[in-house]
Amino acid sequence: MWIALTLVAAVPFVLADTTKLSYVGAVFEAMSGLTTTGATVMSNLSQKSHGVLLWRAMLNAMGGLGVITIGIFLLPNLKMAGLREIYNTEALGRECKSGVVRTVLCVTAIYIILMVLCYASYRIVGMSMFDAVCHAMTTVSTGGFSNYDDSLKHFDNVKIEIVAIVFMLLSSCPFVAYIHIVFERRFKNSQFLLYMGILTVSVLLSTVQFQSYANTDGYWSAFRFTVFTVVSLSTSTGYSIGDFSDCSFMVILVTMLTLCGGCAGSTNSGLKVLRLQILAISAYDNIRNILLRGCSETKNTHIPDNVRNEAGYILFLYLFVFILACLCTSWMGYDLTTAITAVSSTLSNTGIGVGAVVGPEGDFSLLTAGTKLLLTALMLLGRLEIVPVIVLLSTMLRIGIHRVKSMQAAFEKT
Repeated sequence: MWIALTLVAAVPFVLADTTKLSYVGAVFEAMSGLTTTGATVMSNLSQKSHGVLLWRAMLNAMGGLGVITIGIFLLPNLKMAGLREIYNTEALGRECKSGVVRTVLCVTAIYIILMVLCYASYRIVGMSMFDAVCHAMTTVSTGGFSNYDDSLKHFDNVKIEIVAIVFMLLSSCPFVAYIHIVFERRFKNSQFLLYMGILTVSVLLSTVQFQSYANTDGYWSAFRFTVFTVVSLSTSTGYSIGDFSDCSFMVILVTMLTLCGGCAGSTNSGLKVLRLQILAISAYDNIRNILLRGCSETKNTHIPDNVRNEAGYILFLYLFVFILACLCTSWMGYDLTTAITAVSSTLSNTGIGVGAVVGPEGDFSLLTAGTKLLLTALMLLGRLEIVPVIVLLSTMLRIGIHRVKSMQAAFEKT
């Protein structure tokens, strides 16, 4: 279904006079929009028609809502570690126990309300009506498409950056938590608190390092840049207000944050903090059992073994796909930095890498058609969490084998 939507959504980009995209480039752009990746093969965005820019933003908005809906309908049925709590009647509260449809309506209402509030906030701080409409959709969906080549750096407005940071963080919060707040007047979500702690430490370390490395005008300039960059990339939004490619510490840190991703049940992508939390607790339990072997009390944290195992094999699949894709991209002739960051930015659905080709100052238009198709596939794998794609392909393979055997049996009878 996602592939079919992408193929259809690519048509307007091909037909538009101002884009001049090949169909491969149009498919890349459409997949980037629907998976809320935000990577683009377009340049001179300010010269594109309003229709093209609005279509890109709408793809982000539809993709963001689609991600949450898929999380509610599909992923719990696949029993993917951590994501089953997106639809958990106990977690959703007493008022939202009437079924999946009610849950989807609740989440959709919250999603639209956040988008309207984001639009109003952008207007208040001076953004034009059209830019506010487009950026509200791409902020709340954490898609990151902008109407300008230099993203939010174009505005050079601290107030706009603050609005973007606030709504990127609000969108990275599990939407189940909002249902808790609305129906039960409480907030309890350990993964979001852990996520905020990770961001806080990352911002502090990056500020000190970037200020000393880039020789900026004091800690305020460094803090402004690093807090926006860390929040933007860790939430898989991909907005940019400058290039950090020359600061090796930030490159490594940001790459790690993009792969780790945000919270389960939000519009963020990546491995998800909840899975990393499960794996960390499992590692702690194992180490404690080794150190306390022979003691009478070695109780483990109450996490079912199947949940621990699922988190482990998803981590393995994610890293396996990442390494394999990096090797393929390098084999296609790209340098190590471009290969790693192009793969990490598309697999994590962040949409922004490092360097002249895929960095904040560049775009993906210089890549070959084969590389674009590879990265397009990675966007889909990253967005659907890899496992559903494997399930789909294995199902199609079984159906194909069954049909071949049926045809062979019918041929032998004749």
